[in-house]
Amino acid sequence: MFVSESRNGERSRQMEDNVRRRLKTAIKRANATLAEKGIEEISERISPHSLRRTHASLRAALRDDPVYIAQQGGWKDPGFVFSVYRRAAKRRERLTGAYLEAFDMALDWARIGTGDVSAPIGADRESIPQITIRA
Repeated sequence: MFVSESRNGERSRQMEDNVRRRLKTAIKRANATLAEKGIEEISERISPHSLRRTHASLRAALRDDPVYIAQQGGWKDPGFVFSVYRRAAKRRERLTGAYLEAFDMALDWARIGTGDVSAPIGADRESIPQITIRA
């Protein structure tokens, strides 16, 4: 079970099936955009746990403190986080073209909420789509 906030600000319980259904809907929408850009589609086997790992990889690529990443992801050992996710910090160097652009956009999105308002890593701010979060 997951807890989320509804549109009226109340907390609500989201059962695993509901979360997976919402995730699949989001993946289908994202895959349509990725196909337009010639980027490999996201697997529909993505789970909340997969997203947790993706979040940790993006934070590591942003060179965040492993202690912070461990706290955010619920890991007790920052050493584990450092040893597993530090590879993400080097991953960007091997990317080119649309993959590099998409990775940079993901890094820009990962910075949302950190208070870091410096220039985006990759694309111009105007080219970054606005994100609407629906409860």
